[in-house]
Amino acid sequence: MARGPAPRRRTGAFAVEILNKRLLSCPTAFADSWSRARQGLSSAEPATDKDVAAAERTLRQETGDDREAQQR
Repeated sequence: MARGPAPRRRTGAFAVEILNKRLLSCPTAFADSWSRARQGLSSAEPATDKDVAAAERTLRQETGDDREAQQR
């Protein structure tokens, strides 16, 4: 994946970031995210820039929610 086209590298980096966050969150969240990541990476259809951008927006929103909860 590290030597693949740019969209695939970004998708892989995004998946790793999500998995790291989920692993720190709880085992169930990690298992669910790992399953979905494997399904997505094994699909024949590559992620587009639009897909990656949408996923990044979701990550920022979830991360913001996590930070807000931690501050409370």
